[in-house]
Amino acid sequence: MTHQDINKRFTEIVSDYLQRGYCFNTSTMAGSQGELASVDLMDGKEIIRVLSKDFHEQSDNRYYLDGIRILIGRAPGCITPNSSRGGVIWNNDPEIIWEEKFYRISQGNGAFYGTMEKAVAAYDLHFTRCCQKHVDEKILLPDAARPIALRWVRKQPMLKSARLCDISEVCILHRAGMKEYWVFVKDRCLCIHRCAQNKKGD
Repeated sequence: MTHQDINKRFTEIVSDYLQRGYCFNTSTMAGSQGELASVDLMDGKEIIRVLSKDFHEQSDNRYYLDGIRILIGRAPGCITPNSSRGGVIWNNDPEIIWEEKFYRISQGNGAFYGTMEKAVAAYDLHFTRCCQKHVDEKILLPDAARPIALRWVRKQPMLKSARLCDISEVCILHRAGMKEYWVFVKDRCLCIHRCAQNKKGD
């Protein structure tokens, strides 16, 4: 499944409500709260928000997964349909009545999405390949490098609460003319920095 397929799914959901007699409640659709897309629909009695946004989650205390979720939520009763004054519907406020998650399986502009099971399988494959990839030289850095790496790790998705004890090693890998700084944390291998080696192989 691609991002185009997710767009089609979002469109299908909105179209279904329109066919059931709902129309757009434009007065509550201004602004953005960091979501990918949101549409407010109403039938004169209630307002329904169809929302698409990124998500990050941890599974089995090992897998750090992300993707796109589409959810349908019922707006709080204090927001009146068809009101010219509108109002703000905060994305955390609607009562969720349905949601669907699309887990990211591959990265980049041409990312693919699928089920949690497929995302976990892709995660395991990536980790295995990362550990088995040919390395010309591996240099383990001293324990003093871990607090430095930890500051970078905590800026990554789902790792803000990482602790020093979660880091198993920090190292430098030399391969294919490149010098790479890696940190192994909570069963994840993350590349901190990558640069070309100089002529002396430093």
